[in-house]
Amino acid sequence: MAYNKDFRDLTSFVVGDGSKIRFWEDEWCGVGKLCELYLRLYKLSDAEITIGECYERRENQLIWSQQFRRPLLDREVEECILLLEKLEGIKPAFQQREKLWWKEGKNSKFTVKPCYMALSSSISASSHIKGTWENPVPPRVEALAWLVAMDSVLTVDHLKSRGFSMANRCCLCEGQEEDATHLFICCKFSSFLWKVFTSMFGASDFHPTLITEIFSTWPRLSGSKKVNLLWRCILFAIYWNIWKEMNRRIFEDKAFNMDKIVAAVGRSVVDWLLILPEFSQAEREDFVIRLGEFLDF
Repeated sequence: MAYNKDFRDLTSFVVGDGSKIRFWEDEWCGVGKLCELYLRLYKLSDAEITIGECYERRENQLIWSQQFRRPLLDREVEECILLLEKLEGIKPAFQQREKLWWKEGKNSKFTVKPCYMALSSSISASSHIKGTWENPVPPRVEALAWLVAMDSVLTVDHLKSRGFSMANRCCLCEGQEEDATHLFICCKFSSFLWKVFTSMFGASDFHPTLITEIFSTWPRLSGSKKVNLLWRCILFAIYWNIWKEMNRRIFEDKAFNMDKIVAAVGRSVVDWLLILPEFSQAEREDFVIRLGEFLDF
């Protein structure tokens, strides 16, 4: 049953035969969405599979079953056992139609006003995403940042959830599984970039942890509008050059060393700032010199 994600978050289901409700991504068993409670198993499964495809009827018994893309590791087996325990006692009503319950209204009754208010508040809660637009960077860089903020960029975990068979390993550090938070923040390769540039501007205490919150937690520096334009360009430049390096390693079988990546981030910032009318020619030249001295390029 496909419909807007924000609307789906405001509803839950009463299970009929299970043919219309997604096992992982819809809320139906009274404990929240299974994709959030059992994330490891979800990433190994078909995200669109329905409840009706996840059980078998044998005589008078109902047997829950799942198909995974590979054999489960020990920790995943433990998670699977917890899932089956959670499902124990839940039996679809085989002869009934699915029912959609509205969470926000009285007695689960849907009315337009509560729906509008709830959806409006969800947009406000996601206002950090607005920070990805109207910046002094190329549109393709903004588009990448928006995908990252939405956790929709095509990292290995998302590709595997779409049915691609591949090893889940970060191509930058080659030591951890790859998702957006790891690739752009937690990877030792990426965290070094953050450390270099935040230290340069006296914000070394900034340690992002969630990719979906980075725009709302990105510190505002005291100073002029120009300083904050520069600071914002650095965030986008780090994203962009991490992405370029990942693609360089995957599609060209080439890799820049860390010094080159740091220099590439600096060059991106310079290129974007040099076309901004807020900066005088003298300021631009001074910035290039200072940044060049700091990054040694």
